Amino acid sequence: GPRLRLRRQITMVEIELDGKKVEVLEGSMVMHAAEKAGTYIPHFCYHKKLSIAANCRMCLVDVEKAPKPMPACATPVTQGMVVKTKTDKAIKAQQSVMEFLLINHPLDCPICDQGGECQLQDLAVGYGGSGSRYEEEKRVVFHKDVGPLITFTAHVAFASVKKLPASWSWACHTAVSMPKLKPSWANRLTRNSPAT
Repeated sequence: GPRLRLRRQITMVEIELDGKKVEVLEGSMVMHAAEKAGTYIPHFCYHKKLSIAANCRMCLVDVEKAPKPMPACATPVTQGMVVKTKTDKAIKAQQSVMEFLLINHPLDCPICDQGGECQLQDLAVGYGGSGSRYEEEKRVVFHKDVGPLITFTAHVAFASVKKLPASWSWACHTAVSMPKLKPSWANRLTRNSPAT
């Protein structure tokens, strides 16, 4: 018999992002609209291949009629929404989040394996302040022995790393390294993990 095809209605929504009109699929997040418009919004936990966590709060933006800055990665677009990423309100919120994220981060960037290739370092320069109001001692996390093949150095990971599924969590480049594995094994283990 003849096949029935159900067509799904595709609805587009138009928003204004930093003065530009952007059209995206209904149900998209502000972050998707920003990517489409070529507008960079700083973020740590957002990744297009992972579920939305909205736990780092670095992507806070100013949404018209919202009482406080909203996370771009978890705020769905609505028709006629007006979003601004460069207002004093948004920038101040991002700087406050960066200050908070750096409270317990060690000051050993020059000797860190990720030095010069670190997203935290890049965003701290672009969105962080020149100093911190925090005067207390930093939290210390001691080395944890998790076996002969894995070196766990949690002191270099900051509080809101990407929430990866358990099978990928060992691969977080800021917290774990596997120096004792042969490259062929490492390639097989990381083959299906998402790009960061």
